[in-house]
Amino acid sequence: MTPFDGDDKCLWLASCGRDLIDLCLRRDAELHRLLSNTRIFPAHLAADDHRIAGRDWLNLVRNCRRQVPVDDLAFVAAEAMLANRDHAFLQMLQCAPDLARALRVWHRLRGSFLPLLQIGLGGGDRELSLYLRPAIGLQGQDRFVTELTISLLLGLLRHQLRERDPTPAVELAWPCPADVESYRLHWRIEPAFDAPVSRVRIPYPLLFQPFADADAARFAALQTRLRARLDDGGRRVGLLEFLRRRLRRALPQTLALEQAAASLSMSRSSLKRMLRQHGTSYGELVDEVRAELAWTLLRERRWPNPRVAQRLGYANAHNFRRAFKRWTGRPPSAALTPAR
Repeated sequence: MTPFDGDDKCLWLASCGRDLIDLCLRRDAELHRLLSNTRIFPAHLAADDHRIAGRDWLNLVRNCRRQVPVDDLAFVAAEAMLANRDHAFLQMLQCAPDLARALRVWHRLRGSFLPLLQIGLGGGDRELSLYLRPAIGLQGQDRFVTELTISLLLGLLRHQLRERDPTPAVELAWPCPADVESYRLHWRIEPAFDAPVSRVRIPYPLLFQPFADADAARFAALQTRLRARLDDGGRRVGLLEFLRRRLRRALPQTLALEQAAASLSMSRSSLKRMLRQHGTSYGELVDEVRAELAWTLLRERRWPNPRVAQRLGYANAHNFRRAFKRWTGRPPSAALTPAR
């Protein structure tokens, strides 16, 4: 599996950018300013098969947020995308039999939509957790991309499950903002903030409630259509996601920087330079992978500290507790306390 970074043309403009641009134009933005520094030209907007680089899409998002400085841009953009009858990926999800099948195909075919976000799966006895992390460096647009993705998921549920009980829960990895009312208005739930990683928690019964617009024939046809669009480049994962996968598989051993660089056929210094360009370092990625796995084992599986320490490669529970507090600013017992 070959990873991509911000300069790879791995995104379909029609899927990830056209609705956002149209929305901003309706709010009096200027097209030339929206496309500034993106390598996207007006002629590209009419092409269904034009690909753009992740860096260009992130610059587009930055321009849109400057031109339309509103608190709810990600939420409204998601609503516009779900309503677009020409958006093959999202229309496919809406005609799935249920959420479980929609999520399975979303994960498998996300290269045809927005692979800049890594979606990890976890869960306990009662719920499925979708963990959301950047697959590449998102240049300060992490919050927008996460809000957009969660808005698409919650919008899908709202459209397809008119009466849903129980409801999903959302935890976000940033402090409670001043515009918290936007979350309540568009998501119709109360999110929690200051979580170690953004995630959506979905009760298992919700996964198998039939969708209102289920259409097995259309669901299969759109999957075939999207698979045909995905070549080897479309199925790749982002650089940060690639490294996180390698690091997690290596636990309880620590994958050395030299080993990670060799798996990418590059030198140690080249990998360090690439990670700086993505706004992180190898040591930060190692800590991130350990912290996320520790949080999952503590909260969802209720493992005791000594067992978690052994799984993460620490000599004893004391060393693990000290590392956990360095990662999160809180003791391991905080994992059992719901996020605020």
